[in-house]
Amino acid sequence: MLLEIIVSIALFGVVTTAMVSALHQLSKTSKTARDEVSTQRRFESIFAELASGSNPQLTSGKRLIPADGTGIAVMLNVVPEELLSNEGAPLGSVFRVTMTAGIEGDSSFERTAERLIYAPPKGRTSNR
Repeated sequence: MLLEIIVSIALFGVVTTAMVSALHQLSKTSKTARDEVSTQRRFESIFAELASGSNPQLTSGKRLIPADGTGIAVMLNVVPEELLSNEGAPLGSVFRVTMTAGIEGDSSFERTAERLIYAPPKGRTSNR
């Protein structure tokens, strides 16, 4: 009888440890998924702002966009892109924008996104 009680307590301990471990892993996975979605939203927001023209003229170089309420800081790298039209003429005002995001306090999380953005000089309108 005593042996059965000891075995059942040991079995309960093993099952409880396994459940706590599974819950901990589920929590980590959930946080990673939230961080991924928040980072993607931050990227899309910055890309939309840059492409809309509401931002000052894009200039080459690197700059840090500080963390917002989500704790995501973004390093923005803007480089002019040398593209040619079908006729071989250079296309101006096209920039390759690369963003690298990190979460404050989590050095293991880093994501990168890249996009080409057309930013015509101020005063010029597009034919849309």
